[in-house]
Amino acid sequence: MQNLRRLKKYDIHWRNVELLRQFVTVNGNIKSRYRNYLSDSDQRVTRKAIKTSRIMGAMPFLGRTPEPLKRNITSLEDEVQ
Repeated sequence: MQNLRRLKKYDIHWRNVELLRQFVTVNGNIKSRYRNYLSDSDQRVTRKAIKTSRIMGAMPFLGRTPEPLKRNITSLEDEVQ
């Protein structure tokens, strides 16, 4: 039996985009549970959260959510001046 990934139920939410983007390919497809190493119930909840996140506008339908900016706000203000 393969090692399944353990997710906490309260972590799987449509607003938790950082977690959900791990389960989406570069093209925007939802990965299968065998590639995610998830159980049936976790895959079902994750798939529903990804679809809800797309409808609410937190994740794009096509492609992947871009990486967040690694720079802090003060360095961005310095560039403007």
